[in-house]
Amino acid sequence: MKQGAQNKGTERAESSEEALARAWTVAATLNNLLTTQEGERLRVVSPGVRNGGPGPDFLRAVLRSERGRLVRGDVELHRASSAWKLHGHGRDPGYDRVVLHVVGRDDEGLPTQLSSGARVPVLVYSAPGLEQGREPH
Repeated sequence: MKQGAQNKGTERAESSEEALARAWTVAATLNNLLTTQEGERLRVVSPGVRNGGPGPDFLRAVLRSERGRLVRGDVELHRASSAWKLHGHGRDPGYDRVVLHVVGRDDEGLPTQLSSGARVPVLVYSAPGLEQGREPH
């Protein structure tokens, strides 16, 4: 593959994940109940603070379950759920505060497993401009 074509594909993938991040940022303003792949219904109280460094994409998010229980922690975004394993997050304790894995598409159909052994729900969240395809490494 030509270098230019490879860069263009990576840029497209990154802009797709960026579209998902922008959509997640405004999720709290929509006041909608979002349903995880396991059927849990959540409302975004605060999407958290965008992380510009290593680790989860959003820090200190606040979610409220349909029954009123508050869930606080980090949120990780990927174009596809399989990227969690591809990026090695399941072996990285730096991701053990993740409480929700937000994806453009769920290509695994399983909850996300943390290095601690805990599992967190997967939420498929549609974002304008999000394209199907491979997640960049």
